[in-house]
Parts: sequence; C-alpha cells; structure tokens
Amino acid sequence: MVDPNSYQHLLIEVSDGVALVRMNRPEKLNAFNAVMGRELLRLPAELREDPAVRVVVLTGGRARVLRWGRYHRTARGRQPVPP
Repeated sequence: MVDPNSYQHLLIEVSDGVALVRMNRPEKLNAFNAVMGRELLRLPAELREDPAVRVVVLTGGRARVLRWGRYHRTARGRQPVPP
C-alpha cells in the first residue's frame, strides 16, 4: 500500500482503483528536480504492489503551468537521474 506521506514532491490519492499522482512544487512551477526524480522512480513499484490501484494518472498538479526540464539550481554540476 502506498503511503502518500512518504513523498515530498508528489501528492497521491487513491480512489476507485485510480491513483492520481500530482507533481507538487507549485513555487517552482512543478519543475523536475532530483528529489522528484527519485520519488517518481520509487513510486511505480509501490503502486504495482497496491491491490487497490488499477490505473495511474500523472498530472502537473495545481501550478498554473507545467515546466518540463530540470530545475537548474539543483541540476547544476550533478549527474542526471538514471532512467
């Protein structure tokens, strides 16, 4: 079972077989960073083990826009998150 409180930059709600996953960094327009990358890498295994989840919806959350690409302050001089 997924523990939504164990995620810093993802909001997770499970209802009627649907896991709604929202990226949650509105102050940075949901820009992807290393923490979010690790969370997104960890999440599928947890969702796969949860019998209450049949479908996953990933969305940009409640920011007014969704920025793809790294947030430059955390990405400078660091290795990319592995695929």
